[in-house]
Amino acid sequence: MKNEDGMISAFNAKTHLSQLLASLEKGGQEFIITKRGKPIARLSPFEAVEQKKSSDIIEEFRKLRARQKPLGADLSFKDLYRAGRDECSF
Repeated sequence: MKNEDGMISAFNAKTHLSQLLASLEKGGQEFIITKRGKPIARLSPFEAVEQKKSSDIIEEFRKLRARQKPLGADLSFKDLYRAGRDECSF
């Protein structure tokens, strides 16, 4: 079914999907699915991701924003204008 590299053809993957899933569930082995010998997909065990509350994420962004210096805060309009003209010279 699969070779020593963990690669399996799309046809065999479709035919033996339940066996592949059982193998993933037991040992967590990863499979590379190929089509005409070219890798096209990876079948790997699901890893649960820690879910954060939206309020915690918003608070993290607020803290990050408070630490950031505003872009161009120490530059005048003339400085920004000149920098733009220098960048856009044709």
